[in-house]
Amino acid sequence: MKCIAILTFHRTNNYGAALQAYALQYVLSKKYKIEILDYRSPYLEKIYLRNETRIGDKVRRLIRRVLYPIRTKQLDKRSDRFMDFYKKYYTLSSQSYDKDCVTSANDKYDLFIAGSDQVWNPHLSRGDWNYFLEFAPAYKRYSYAASVGITNSVEDNERIKYDLNQFQQILVRENKAIDFLKAIGVYRDITAVCDPVFLLTAREWGKIIPESEPEGKKYVLLYTVANVTKSLEFARKLAHANNIKVISINSNQSVKTIKGVKNVLDVGPVEFLQYIRKATYVVTSSFHALAFSIIFNIPFYYELCQDGSNNNDRLENIADIFCMKNRNILSARQITQTDNMDWRSVNLILENYRQKSMNILFDSLRENGCDSDE
Repeated sequence: MKCIAILTFHRTNNYGAALQAYALQYVLSKKYKIEILDYRSPYLEKIYLRNETRIGDKVRRLIRRVLYPIRTKQLDKRSDRFMDFYKKYYTLSSQSYDKDCVTSANDKYDLFIAGSDQVWNPHLSRGDWNYFLEFAPAYKRYSYAASVGITNSVEDNERIKYDLNQFQQILVRENKAIDFLKAIGVYRDITAVCDPVFLLTAREWGKIIPESEPEGKKYVLLYTVANVTKSLEFARKLAHANNIKVISINSNQSVKTIKGVKNVLDVGPVEFLQYIRKATYVVTSSFHALAFSIIFNIPFYYELCQDGSNNNDRLENIADIFCMKNRNILSARQITQTDNMDWRSVNLILENYRQKSMNILFDSLRENGCDSDE
């Protein structure tokens, strides 16, 4: 039986990154022996994870504990919940790897799958080219729903072109990624597939979500990840029209000072799912919050980034696939008290999207000689 390793952003305290990694592992484990490669990327480790050994981090944390004791305690709980999620739901490689020793992973694994998430965004990983599987021979290189950061660097584009032309299979998440990769000279076949979170049904996701109500009352969930201008105002008006409250799971201090908005900071991946599934409405600029709203059939509105600080391709792609561009808050004509979303049509699109992507994934592995244990 083939042993497959997934290389993705699995060690970032980011909801989408954590949940997409779990989803891809979950689906592939139905047919293969799967592990998530416990790869430690220096920049991502520094940015996203709490470190109790670095002197600078310890000093900054001590200052925060003194100045913001409640906030710091909640954020620590959030970090602990992420670590609990990793321990409970990930099947990690027994050995951790870094850029100096990752080549040795070839001794254990028959092939590697890069993705999902923005693993092919050199800016995000600060030029960690191992996410392009440079450490593995060409016959071991695969991807699933990899997202690409559009770059203006000729050197980066040349390296991306060379690396991806070595792949056995290139599956990306957005259609625009296909256009970009073809434009820079990638001649391999490239196919767009769904983000891994869509590969699981609402019922499958429900297995890891507590049945309890996170707040006990109806609420609008606000979750933003980019520089946005209208989401908070829109969420408050939506809540007022429906006589419910606004819950924000952002860590933005300013949200806490606005009347009618409750900011929660101690939310881990499971709680993130719970808040979305129990929400009356979701207002977001996040791809994965939008994705889970669709999966759980929760009415939502989204906002695109207007200042260029965040790539809108992901949101635009999913809105186009599900025929939901009218849910853009800049396009919404009025706030209503009723859910006018055609969930029957949405669920049909979702099921077709899921099955098509699943077939492409398993067919591509099988065609390249990767037999399952079935």
